[in-house]
Amino acid sequence: MNALSGPTMVKVFDQMRKLQGFTDKGMPGRDWNVATAMVMNGKAAFQIMGDWAKGEFSNAGLKPGVDYYCLPTPSDHGYLYNVDSFFFYGMKGKSKIDGQKALLVL
Repeated sequence: MNALSGPTMVKVFDQMRKLQGFTDKGMPGRDWNVATAMVMNGKAAFQIMGDWAKGEFSNAGLKPGVDYYCLPTPSDHGYLYNVDSFFFYGMKGKSKIDGQKALLVL
């Protein structure tokens, strides 16, 4: 089964579409730190963001588990991989290695 086209991924995108209905018109293109400030100031109920946003909350003197919560979403089952950088497994075969090199150029 392909994880990207499997039923779990379809459910995730369905949930994301539902969440999109709760966003304001200014959401597309908004900087993450501006959205984080909106959550801290009570102008937004939640934000889907990486753990780097915790620094903004800490800088504002807010305490995790008291003033805010960090939870995996849009699922309650966690995740398989979450990376904000690229990594490559050791591959054999010229075409696979060439494919990895092509991605590096991007």
